[in-house]
Amino acid sequence: MQLVFHHSYGYGTIAYSQSGISIKPLFSRVAMLIPWSNIKFLSPTPAVTKLNDNWQTYDGRDLMETNALEALDFFYVDIVLKNRHELKMGRLSFWDSMIFRAGFPSVKPTYGADDKPLKEEGFIRIKIRKGTLNAPLSQLLIFLDKQTRYDLLCSDGG
Repeated sequence: MQLVFHHSYGYGTIAYSQSGISIKPLFSRVAMLIPWSNIKFLSPTPAVTKLNDNWQTYDGRDLMETNALEALDFFYVDIVLKNRHELKMGRLSFWDSMIFRAGFPSVKPTYGADDKPLKEEGFIRIKIRKGTLNAPLSQLLIFLDKQTRYDLLCSDGG
């Protein structure tokens, strides 16, 4: 898999490529690939919008500058999955399985308008920390916009 963008997330590394989003927990020998076909949409926080080919937050902060991530207090990306049950690893030894689960970000169910969990959907919240992304944030936003769509996910922040 050709890596296009990558960053650490606290317990491992996230990589974004033409194949999808790869999550590799710290100390794990394997990574899990989430193909773009299983990603319903991405929900960045703070919310972003494209205005005349320029990315900015809804409150008007310019994200096209090289150090845009440094100027933000935080930046999260919620990866909303079409089917959270498809996140399965192949055969792993017990030890590899324990290491993988300990470092993998939690997958939470999404809820419908009736406040009941949706059967298939789920989301993973990823924080992009300052100084860990291998490219300007604007380049990542442009790349992700070509792979999937942006939308709003309302959550309790957990």
